[in-house]
Amino acid sequence: PPIYVLAAGEELLRLAERWWRATREGEAAEEVLRRSRDRVLRIAAAELVDMIAGLLRDAMVLAAGAQRIANEDKREFCWELAQLLGIASLRELADRASRLQREILGNANLRLACEVFMLDLMAAARRARRGRVVV
Repeated sequence: PPIYVLAAGEELLRLAERWWRATREGEAAEEVLRRSRDRVLRIAAAELVDMIAGLLRDAMVLAAGAQRIANEDKREFCWELAQLLGIASLRELADRASRLQREILGNANLRLACEVFMLDLMAAARRARRGRVVV
């Protein structure tokens, strides 16, 4: 349902804020967050989306039969993604993640961009559950 998309978009923004706090220390980081919240969330969300894109690319590599991936510590997760989504969906989502990064760092509506991205992820998972996956 659409309400889940809204909640997932909000969660991505909450994760971005938590990521900012976890990767930057001290009062200066909190001050920057307080003064430039939108810009900080854009930077942190872009970093998170970059990590998501990396996992999607690794899953795509595994789905193609290769063994070397960048996120070796996430191999099992990437393998599960590869099996669930297949190469075509993974490529589409990795491209979509790259586009989201550009939108986030540009002037796109941050919340809306995150919601649309989460909708795309959920739609891919729904298609995969229905068996419309091409490996």
